Amino acid sequence: MEKALVDFLYFKLRHGISIDFDEERFDADILKKIEWKKALEYAELFNRVTINKLQDCRNWSEC
Repeated sequence: MEKALVDFLYFKLRHGISIDFDEERFDADILKKIEWKKALEYAELFNRVTINKLQDCRNWSEC
């Protein structure tokens, strides 16, 4: 799950597509199961933009 989320964020950002978490139809139950530390490790393999967007996603999911 973690890698899929990070890949999704990375490829959307890479193609210049903005990410609006309210519009993406993320499943709240799945986001609650995400191991954020593990996801961050994957994001660190990409770039700072992906890391920042992952942190935004985590903050959004906690609302």
